[in-house]
Amino acid sequence: MLNKNNYFLILIFFLYELKNYLNILFKKIDALKHYKLNNLVKFFKDKSVNPSNNIFFKKFTKLNKKKWPTNLQNNKNILVTSFVHLPHDAICNSLIGKYLEEKQKRKLIGLIDKNDFQAEIIMRSFGIENFIYLDQGNIFQRIDCFMEAIKIINKLNFNFDKFLNFKYKGIHLGKAVYEHHLRYSGKPTEQNFTFKIYLFLSKSIFTYKFMNKILDKKQNISSVIQAENQFIPSNILFQVALKNKFKIYARDGAPKKVTIREFKNYLEIFTGRGEPSLNFFKFIEKNYYKKAVKEGSKIVKDRFVGKKDKAFLRESNLTFSSKTHYSKSAICNKYKWEKKKKIVFIFSHTFIDGNFVLGWRLFKDNYTWLEETLKHIGNNKKVNWLIKPHPMDYHYKKVLKFDTTDLINKFTKKYNHIKICPSDMSMTTVKNLATSIVTSHGTAALEFGSFRVPVIMAARSQFSKPVFNFRHDKSKKNYFLKLDNIDRLKKLSIIISNKAKIFLYILNKLQKIDNPLFFDKVISRDYDKDLFWKETYNLLKKYKSNKDEFKRLFFFQLDKNLRHTVDLKKINKIK
Repeated sequence: MLNKNNYFLILIFFLYELKNYLNILFKKIDALKHYKLNNLVKFFKDKSVNPSNNIFFKKFTKLNKKKWPTNLQNNKNILVTSFVHLPHDAICNSLIGKYLEEKQKRKLIGLIDKNDFQAEIIMRSFGIENFIYLDQGNIFQRIDCFMEAIKIINKLNFNFDKFLNFKYKGIHLGKAVYEHHLRYSGKPTEQNFTFKIYLFLSKSIFTYKFMNKILDKKQNISSVIQAENQFIPSNILFQVALKNKFKIYARDGAPKKVTIREFKNYLEIFTGRGEPSLNFFKFIEKNYYKKAVKEGSKIVKDRFVGKKDKAFLRESNLTFSSKTHYSKSAICNKYKWEKKKKIVFIFSHTFIDGNFVLGWRLFKDNYTWLEETLKHIGNNKKVNWLIKPHPMDYHYKKVLKFDTTDLINKFTKKYNHIKICPSDMSMTTVKNLATSIVTSHGTAALEFGSFRVPVIMAARSQFSKPVFNFRHDKSKKNYFLKLDNIDRLKKLSIIISNKAKIFLYILNKLQKIDNPLFFDKVISRDYDKDLFWKETYNLLKKYKSNKDEFKRLFFFQLDKNLRHTVDLKKINKIK
């Protein structure tokens, strides 16, 4: 039964509908910056036309159509998706689609947002002719889903913990909605059932119904290609496809250095796209131990001295670019600390990304983890604490309506033994000063673990099992107890240190292959379109299918039933 608050939500919903209609209208007007109106009209009449104003984009699609012949096909279909709204997503997903078309003789179908002209133009240049368009449904469908969202939250008695664990017909909608809400509201955490929670739940319900319908057996779809598996609609598609036993091929990696992961089982929904299988980790550990340890050691040492890592491009540029070296004396003098006390580093996470992609965690979200950790260490003066904000905060500054330093400064003003890490401090200095580190689930545990620095974690990571044998705490009580006794932690064993190096080797070397149509530049929303299409066009001119090493290794992956595309030439396994 509806209450006054529900009627108020319905009123806001209709106001939102009006605002959304205007936003769609403005987006269509904005599209005219990139496409001439008369060319768009031609495109609607003839989909082979590229209506773009960008001359290099037009050159790319014209040449690309000649590069990809249509292969003989059986009655099975492969769904090629693109919901990221950046060109490299559509290009790589289409490229993987053409590989599968050639290998499996199956037809490609595009799945994109309605009116995503760029994605459709790119996909059509790869020979994809049939499309399914994800729209927002009609007004009656949207009202119906919104009313269903109201009933669901009412039934959950407005309990946020129950909501986070809520499943809709076996699909984790609660987590998907919350993750989406954090990203698109820009808020680092949420405790209340705001209008956007209702709205995003209604959108996820509609998306579930839409995806469930197109993945019906009558469509003869055998597999799905997607890169992003967070947020709406990508996460809903990801879960629905795996629940219905479709294979998913997902790209992971930096622009140039990538791998393709094959997901097969619904139990894999909370594992990372780059996460190696435990069997493969053990295979490398057993057969190539010395080489993997040596190469992994070089990766992490190079990273800490600021060398660019092409397999970790955006993160290495942001995380390891600081060059200023500090001695312990300098830091202690700066903050008026006792020099005899140990220094512990806490590595924050970005608050609006990666909250649930790896599954189990002690705390509701990344923000809550950091806040509760800072509250707890206020009483622990046995060591001094330096808190390091996540470098991706800079990348998300246009979205995030909160500054991590504001949270940290609440505690630095109150406690002298808690301070924010100087932004210019080199990671070599961090390594030299840190007697222990704390992270929820970040790669800092892997990197510092390789140097035998003790690590405390509060969530599952993709290296939890192979490296630390699930050494994250099973309860907040145990986690806080470890924080209380962090001054007593001993160095990690050489065995764990070497496992961390092996994992780094697999993640950054074996599982990273050159994408023939990508160049070494991170693409963000404000990318230089002329530069991007010029460089991509130049790569396409050089492309030859019979010399495509990425394709050859992907076919090897399919033949050997491997989880990832791996470059086993590096260990002389393939000749």
